[in-house]
Amino acid sequence: MFNSTLENNPIIYILIKMKQTEYLNHSDVQNFVQWMSKNLNNETFAHAYVNRKDRRVRTVWRCNSLVDAVNQYNWKFSTIDGLDVVAGSSYEVNTKALSALQTQLTGALAAINDADSNTCQAAVKVMQWGGVSAGNNTWLNENQAHLAQTLANNRDIFDAGDTEKIPTHLRFNAGMTKVYSLICENFIIYDSRVAAALGWSVVKFCKANNLTQVPDALRFPWAPAKEDPKTKLPKRRNPSENGFDFPRLRPGEFHAKWNLKASWLLTEILAHHAGQNAGQNAFAAIDQGNNPLRAFEAALFMIGYDLNTAGA
Repeated sequence: MFNSTLENNPIIYILIKMKQTEYLNHSDVQNFVQWMSKNLNNETFAHAYVNRKDRRVRTVWRCNSLVDAVNQYNWKFSTIDGLDVVAGSSYEVNTKALSALQTQLTGALAAINDADSNTCQAAVKVMQWGGVSAGNNTWLNENQAHLAQTLANNRDIFDAGDTEKIPTHLRFNAGMTKVYSLICENFIIYDSRVAAALGWSVVKFCKANNLTQVPDALRFPWAPAKEDPKTKLPKRRNPSENGFDFPRLRPGEFHAKWNLKASWLLTEILAHHAGQNAGQNAFAAIDQGNNPLRAFEAALFMIGYDLNTAGA
């Protein structure tokens, strides 16, 4: 098992701290981009698992491709005060909710008056949508003073495309990744589900190319599902298997760096796919808002619910 601390491994540490162009020009990254861009809409990423959302009945969620996974998207959220969006669970409704949240959040950051309080309120709504209010709301309220400037500064750092500029004492977790995904350019939500599916995809790439271990540039960290440790059917979020190992995700700077690299990677995959398909977006028929990166993230989110495979 891979259990060394990344910062103590000089080879991996170099790969963590780098600029966007350097990362995307890495040979292992380029090979993965070419491979995955060819398989967005075929059975390479077919998957099925037991959906535990409804405890009354055993249901199996399945998709026959990454594109099809977005067709099966389901994230249920309740009505959010101040948003002209009804509660729902479909990809379309969630996209509308995120668009409304983005408008409020970016508007708050740009406001001249009451920017901090408005930013805090908007960020709290993002946490509500994502089901990650616990802890995050407390931090947002306790750090409301200068919050708008803090988020704006971090946004500019992420948009600069250089992991070396990320603050060492940054609050970054499954909640804050949702906030930054709405204010940064081409920045995905990197939570435990997306991380699981991305690592799972890397393992498939390694097997398809007869690799014996995961390339350092593709060792995307994973995080466990939040569930009772005594649950009889635990969800698998760790993609590691048979020598293909991934480190555990840690909050803060470490999470942010890998979030940034994952965002670069998925954006590059979509660009390469479009370049090979006369500019066509693989997710165009699903994402009417013309946001293929959001659709790509949503596909990984759905697959990453549980890497255990269900029967027919």
